[in-house]
Amino acid sequence: MIRVTLPNGLDGCKVGAKWAGMARLRRFHCIGIGNAELDLEGCWMPRRAAIRAHADRVALALMTGGDRPDWSEWFVDVRDLKGRRVLLHASTEVHVVG
Repeated sequence: MIRVTLPNGLDGCKVGAKWAGMARLRRFHCIGIGNAELDLEGCWMPRRAAIRAHADRVALALMTGGDRPDWSEWFVDVRDLKGRRVLLHASTEVHVVG
């Protein structure tokens, strides 16, 4: 298992600071067969609706910055502070804007 911090500062992520309202810290782990890229810092998300869009950005950042040729069996596994799954998002379902 690989332990790294995923790129923070992606649009929609406020590292180390709570947003106004009901922001909750979420961790965006990328999981593949026999490998994982773990989000050790997390990201404050203001709304549940923003989680999927941020999961897309995390997956795209990892896919475009890595050297693994096949991302088809990878997932973004979003967890809350208690370790409960919030979203399991397949890399094959990533929505690309633009």
